[in-house]
Amino acid sequence: MRKLSSVIFSFLILSGCNQALKGLSAHSDLNTVPPSFENPTLDLGAGRDVPDSKPDSKPENKTEKPPNKPQKPSDSRPQKTDIKADRLIYYAQKIMETEGRKIGTACNKYVHRVLQAAGFPAETFLANDFDKYAKKYFKSFRAEDFEYDAQKAEVTRLDRHLKSYPERTPFILQWSREGRVGHIALVERIGDKFVIFQASLGRYTARKDQTTPSILLNGYGRRSLTVYTEINQ
Repeated sequence: MRKLSSVIFSFLILSGCNQALKGLSAHSDLNTVPPSFENPTLDLGAGRDVPDSKPDSKPENKTEKPPNKPQKPSDSRPQKTDIKADRLIYYAQKIMETEGRKIGTACNKYVHRVLQAAGFPAETFLANDFDKYAKKYFKSFRAEDFEYDAQKAEVTRLDRHLKSYPERTPFILQWSREGRVGHIALVERIGDKFVIFQASLGRYTARKDQTTPSILLNGYGRRSLTVYTEINQ
């Protein structure tokens, strides 16, 4: 049985992680854009985070008014690609499906487990401290900063940045907030649509949804964003 499991795992890796994860949920197709959209405007837990061993003692600031709700594109038809998924996206899917409940709703724990499964160092981090982990271990990654902008110039720049890389390039997104806890997630592009993998403290375990550059940058609690991209793929 152990030998058979090794053969199956090797087949998935050698096939470029392009196969669906058999025996899992109906949402396990790596190559299809999910029909649902994330909504951090209403999801007040989307910007929260906790340490790896202690509960979060910093409550959300309930007095902050969310910005105008980002508009979702009207075209939500399913979209599929034959381009192979990157290893980070493969493990984002696999960990979500097989370990999501065990990991819980902390975004940093989910991303940490994905990175560990993909072969990165197992050192833990908080969402606000991920930049320190990145500087230490992501020598081949490029970091690009974006700021909340009601005039949408930054949203346009973010859209162009994400589309300047080949389809299915994995992005690690870090939202930092001084004096408050942050958030971290993984994003990829399939065609002209964006898919986000994330957990949300106290709201839901790891899941994937569609998103947009406007939601990523101007959603509730999302102000300062750093996008990490591996440039030596």
